[in-house]
Amino acid sequence: RSLFEPTATIADASTILPDSLGMRSWSLGDYRLVHPSEALLCPGQMNSLSQCVNDLNDPNKTVIAPYTTPTVQNQDELAHYIVGNHYQWNAATAGSGGSITTGDTPSSICPKGWRLPITYTLSNSYYGLLNAYPAINLDLANNTGDVARLADAPLYFVRSGEVYPAETGLLTGPGAAGTYWSSTPSGDTQLALNLAYWATNALYPIAYLERDRSFSVRCLAR
Repeated sequence: RSLFEPTATIADASTILPDSLGMRSWSLGDYRLVHPSEALLCPGQMNSLSQCVNDLNDPNKTVIAPYTTPTVQNQDELAHYIVGNHYQWNAATAGSGGSITTGDTPSSICPKGWRLPITYTLSNSYYGLLNAYPAINLDLANNTGDVARLADAPLYFVRSGEVYPAETGLLTGPGAAGTYWSSTPSGDTQLALNLAYWATNALYPIAYLERDRSFSVRCLAR
């Protein structure tokens, strides 16, 4: 395959790359979380962010809204909470991840002077970043913390969900869960490390998930 697959605009069977070397990315439109500090449930698995409107448990509460002209009147000035793109691990690492199982990838899609977080360190890692904010109350031993605080300034983490090739509807969890890639592989060629969080207190700065899944990215200054 070419170095990068074309960015897909819908998450359906035609865009599946279900293997650990997949280099797909998804750009599913300009949508933002309306209640970024809360864990809300979209109604099932989807192919598009447009299918996630109202909370499954509270139909009167909007989960995701289109981001149009940024104005104070419609709260679209809150660009921090745009769901953004989803990337398979080899796309996020600019093809440098491959099948490696040790070390960290030498490259990423981050701009010059920036990098994907690494893991197992106190600096340049999700653990180090979250541990620097006492209000999050990070407990690495129990993988807990105040997830609502992740949406606060200056972090602005987004519950963007993921694109998961194993599901019938590929897009799952926007509004409920956040998943962000690191540049660190695991000892398994099928897995890589990431940040994952959901609900009110489930917070995993060091999680292991399949490389063919597609998550968000957060670049840190080198």
